Amino acid sequence: MRSRIGFRLFVLLSVFGLFAAACSSGDPPNSGASPGGGDAACTPAESPIVTVTAYSNVYDGYGKLISTFQSDWKEMHNDQQVQFSTSFGGSTTQAQNVISGFPADIAALSLLPDIQLIADAGLITHDVAQDPEGSIVATSAVVFDVRPGNPLNIDNWDDLAQPGIPRTTRRPRSSCSPTSSRTSR
Repeated sequence: MRSRIGFRLFVLLSVFGLFAAACSSGDPPNSGASPGGGDAACTPAESPIVTVTAYSNVYDGYGKLISTFQSDWKEMHNDQQVQFSTSFGGSTTQAQNVISGFPADIAALSLLPDIQLIADAGLITHDVAQDPEGSIVATSAVVFDVRPGNPLNIDNWDDLAQPGIPRTTRRPRSSCSPTSSRTSR
């Protein structure tokens, strides 16, 4: 259910980005184009380009979504090709890139504080919490891996906070990777 909603949100955002890319103009500001940057009568590009910046974990999933979207778009729009330019990396890095001028039509980030960075820079013009599903397109499960028989009776976050419970966490500079380090008891 969540992935279906995520796909629909991705398609909605992609269409929005596609229209923005299709109706934008590369003309200089004083060349007769309308003040919004596009011509008074929008003439879509032959092959519009949608620029997506996203956190690295969604690389495979977005690759499949993009491919499916391109096929569906071509079929529904008289063989028009839509191109995607993608950039994947750490969520905070991607947010900083957008703030620094990376021309993203779609920014898919993994952390609310990263989205807030972009909003604080004035680049998000609405309350994303009001979007479908609060703009969350996917979630992931947290797994507590315990010794056989769970001798320390760890069932939830509160149990992990008890003194004397050893924990293994990711290394700070290896976000979302399998490398880890053991913390003190």
